[in-house]
Amino acid sequence: TLPTVEASNTGVRIQYAAFRTFDSPLESIAQHGNLIATDHRYASARNHTGNWRQFVAELAPVYASDPAYAGHLTQIITQYDLDRWDGLVQGRAAGDHA
Repeated sequence: TLPTVEASNTGVRIQYAAFRTFDSPLESIAQHGNLIATDHRYASARNHTGNWRQFVAELAPVYASDPAYAGHLTQIITQYDLDRWDGLVQGRAAGDHA
């Protein structure tokens, strides 16, 4: 259990929350991917896997309490041109291993 800063319509507060631990970064990444891919809370975001901006817009309000989270993600994705990997990842997910 660790302190975390959470935003709500009444303001920002510190809340204690339980966090999982993992044996490796790979295990953490795999679990995160599984969460986003299967949890019902992110179903509307998964309807937009071909449009990362819409995916982020749908995911952010559910995933994070920070109202600026979508903007933070968008800035990182555009700053580092991370969407350049989308075609490769989508091809792998579809079974295209060429």
